[in-house]
Amino acid sequence: MKTITVTEGAARLIVPAESSKDPFHQPVFFNPRMEFNRTVSSLAFGAAKGLLEGAAVLDGLCATGPRGIRYLKEAGADKVTFVEANPDATKILKKNLALNKISKGKCKIVEKDLNAALVDSEQRFDFVEIDPFGSPVFYLENAVRRIKKKAVLSVTATDMAGLCGAEKLSCVRKYGAEPLKTEYCHEIAVRLLLGRIAKTAAMLDFSTKPLMSFYQGHAVKVIALLEKNADGANATLKNIGFVNHCFNCLNRTAGNFECECGCGKRFSHAGPLWVGETSDAGFVRSMISELEARGPKSGIRDLRGLRGFLELIIAENALAPGFYETGTVSRKAKKPSPAMEKTLGALRAAGYAAERTHYSPMGFRTSAPAEKVVGLFRTGRLQQARLRTPRRPARLARR
Repeated sequence: MKTITVTEGAARLIVPAESSKDPFHQPVFFNPRMEFNRTVSSLAFGAAKGLLEGAAVLDGLCATGPRGIRYLKEAGADKVTFVEANPDATKILKKNLALNKISKGKCKIVEKDLNAALVDSEQRFDFVEIDPFGSPVFYLENAVRRIKKKAVLSVTATDMAGLCGAEKLSCVRKYGAEPLKTEYCHEIAVRLLLGRIAKTAAMLDFSTKPLMSFYQGHAVKVIALLEKNADGANATLKNIGFVNHCFNCLNRTAGNFECECGCGKRFSHAGPLWVGETSDAGFVRSMISELEARGPKSGIRDLRGLRGFLELIIAENALAPGFYETGTVSRKAKKPSPAMEKTLGALRAAGYAAERTHYSPMGFRTSAPAEKVVGLFRTGRLQQARLRTPRRPARLARR
């Protein structure tokens, strides 16, 4: 196998030469398109250390080790246990550890299936990373069993066909919940993953607090703080409910299961899933501080774009589940799509909160009910609206 050396953040990595063209059919897996995901994870780990008693990390399904190496070099991990079942991958992992001058006292390699490694381990971890090809649900219970009484789970899911409703029964089997094909299906995917994490944690008497959740590319990511507390686990379950969506009038609600919409049509449903906030604004601000502290010398690409992405997560976080896309509303209103800034300005002028969303460049989240949103589009007020106070939207990070 031909290899090349690449740089990602503070890490230098030996990877298969053809990874950039086709990472999925190489003897050893490395996906360069997940660099953004790994960068956000590194910032999150750096911010999470202040919440934890230690910094012992388990990097499950680590492949060539880019994420765990970055935790060591960029974010101050005490020690990383790398778990990988592919012996060809562990050979390159050892070379990458040597290339980055990671001492033996700072790392441990376990060449096993992740579930077997979690069951066999006697160590408890402060931070567990699960980044599989596909669904992470097969590893969640054993991961929770191996964490300390207060720890962070960092979980990626790439089985978007199931989570977004194209393969509904796959989602029902794996997540115990129904997806829904809407313009905000990627947000629903995040909430389905969060719901599954919270229910698994609660079964083992752990509460769940989302710290940072997002969608990017072909993956959703949830980083959550878990604490051993039965009462807290009970309280967590109050955030489990349903998203109800009316394809007739675009109304959407979250929380309790509702049968009929106000327009007289039956709701479609997603869930049970997480209906609370999917990130913690204070924690994301800590990630921004971490980003600023690392600065241009960190090797992080597009610092300004990444900061804008994190600011957008904060801005949209407090608004209710279910964003709108201008095209969907315009088709319903039978009017041309207005510019996004005019849309946001008119909604704010009408007294409603309104923000962009990181899930879609054409998406906006608002406190206005669906009939008000469609009504504003239908009257043409959005097309003619002038902004009271021009607001420059947070710039999305380049993918």
